[in-house]
Amino acid sequence: MSQVLLPYTCFKCSFLQIGIKATHIKLPRTATESEYVTSLNEDSTVHGFIVQLPLDSENPINTEAVVNAIAPEKDVDGLTSINAGKLARGDLNDCFIPCTPKGCLELIKETGKNKQAKIKHISWSHVED
Repeated sequence: MSQVLLPYTCFKCSFLQIGIKATHIKLPRTATESEYVTSLNEDSTVHGFIVQLPLDSENPINTEAVVNAIAPEKDVDGLTSINAGKLARGDLNDCFIPCTPKGCLELIKETGKNKQAKIKHISWSHVED
């Protein structure tokens, strides 16, 4: 098994254990912007999805356009301008909270640690830049 696919396989098994069907879709490097999102937005059997950044394509791709093409109700990463705006305004019940900060908040809640504690998240991901 490819080392690249191993994490996805582990996630898929974990999701199945809690009743979530997860699918990894790898588009060809020749994909265009419209091919990235349109079909998933229109598929009623898809409840949410993530576009893995950075995008790997031979074509010039406007990453912001791809992210903002995600239907806000399916934007699991919370990266669309609509969901980011709701998050910034504090409309937490009306948007997806990105998983890393949500996980940090849950950890603080579960451990009872002071919310004023100094927490630093270090990442190489462009998603959180």
